[in-house]
Parts: sequence; C-alpha cells; structure tokens
Amino acid sequence: MPKQGASVFSDSLPSKFTANMNAATSKYGVLCDIPWTFVGVAIFVVICIGTFVRNPDLPVWTVVTPVCIPLLITLGARLALLNARKTVVDWLNKLPFPVENTNAVLAGSGEHFCVYFDEDAPKREVMMEFLERASEDTFVVERDDETKSVTGQFGINPSKLNPLGEAHRRYRRMREVVELALIPMNETYRIKSVLIV
Repeated sequence: MPKQGASVFSDSLPSKFTANMNAATSKYGVLCDIPWTFVGVAIFVVICIGTFVRNPDLPVWTVVTPVCIPLLITLGARLALLNARKTVVDWLNKLPFPVENTNAVLAGSGEHFCVYFDEDAPKREVMMEFLERASEDTFVVERDDETKSVTGQFGINPSKLNPLGEAHRRYRRMREVVELALIPMNETYRIKSVLIV
C-alpha cells in the first residue's frame, strides 16, 4: 500500500511522460536526442558517400544501410524507456514522505529543493552533513524557521550541448539526495514533504 502523500503525488504526475521526460530517467536517455541522431546520420552519410566513391562496385544497400543505424538506436532507446513513468511512480510510492514536483527535474529544470519538517528544521551544519552523503556539490541555500524548512541546491551545471544528459544528472542527483541524505535524516528529523522548485 503506497504511503499517504506519496501516492497522491504519484497521481499528480502526467498520465504519459514526454520522450524527454522518459530520457531523463536513464543514463542512456541521451540516445533519444533527435539533434544528436541527425548528427550521427550526417556522419554516416559522409562515410557512406566516401566509401561508394572509392568502391563504386559495392551494392548500394551495403553503403546506405549504415545510415539507418543512428535512427534505429534512437528508436530503440525511446521504446526501451516507455516504462519510465511506472519506474518513477514505484520509487515515489516507496518513500516515507512525498516528493512533490518531480516533473520539474524530469523536464530538465528544478535545481532547488525545499525540505519541510514536522518540527524545527535542523541547523545548516547538520543538514550539510547529511547532504554531503549524496554529493559535495549539493548545499543548503536557506533555512526558514517560520515554515520549518530548509532550501537546498542540487548543484548540477547546466549544459546547452547535452540537455538530456543534464536532465538525467539532475534526476540522478535528486534520487541520491532523497535516498542517501533525506531518508536517513528522516529517522531523526521527521520530514513532512519535499518540494522540487
């Protein structure tokens, strides 16, 4: 039975992930990137033309077929990741507290996270000790006594050349922060919810 809060959040995910959201959940998601696919096709076209010019007696299919390789890789990667939403929902439902707005991470944004506590939020030093279990690049931005919350930053560098790779690194970092830092912290400092912003 899913935990209360987590299941409600899971229902708030889109009923169907976009191809980019699926790609963000896997380190192989970059293979789904259409611009890189066309770069691969262009490289194979140049190689095939050069091969055909040097060996005009070759059957045309032996020269043209390799051009399809990047397209088949992209298609295969997209098909392999069609089940990504279920994987994310299953993970969310196993958590002892809800993690809200995971959509932001899957869409390639969501650099910050707010952790809301049942009682007073831990001091910055304590929070940093837990966050460093996930990554030394993850850090506390702000602590708010009024809302009993701590805001942190995942610490993922943006990438214009590889946005799907960046989205996956942010998704992986989010999971590491939750699994390696926040779940252990929850045993001492009860967490009400986590909001990705």
